[in-house]
Amino acid sequence: MYVLFHATAIYPGFQTTVHIGNIRQTAVIEGITATGGIHTNDRASVLFRFLRHPEYVKVGMRLLFQEGRTKGIGKITQVFPLQVCAIERINLTHDIRIIISDCFPCKDLLYEVFLFSPSHH
Repeated sequence: MYVLFHATAIYPGFQTTVHIGNIRQTAVIEGITATGGIHTNDRASVLFRFLRHPEYVKVGMRLLFQEGRTKGIGKITQVFPLQVCAIERINLTHDIRIIISDCFPCKDLLYEVFLFSPSHH
């Protein structure tokens, strides 16, 4: 990821709107390879997690993120597929299927995460 502008430093936990092709969704930074955060004109590999729902993304897709005046660009280098390691309960009286998952650190929901590195022009 290459940070075009940010007033201070970006740390894990930073939420931003991510644009990948026609995808636009809020994501949170889960991890950064740089110690001490990322500042304007810095490059680092970053691990993002979508907040709402998984998206179909592929390695090599370009990414733009923006939050207020903060902007950055990059390219997806790794994708972690959504895992369906869940327990399925079937309620036969109402024909309802409930899926409970504990595959990801957040035990309430599953998210897809992706890693992208600095964009090389």
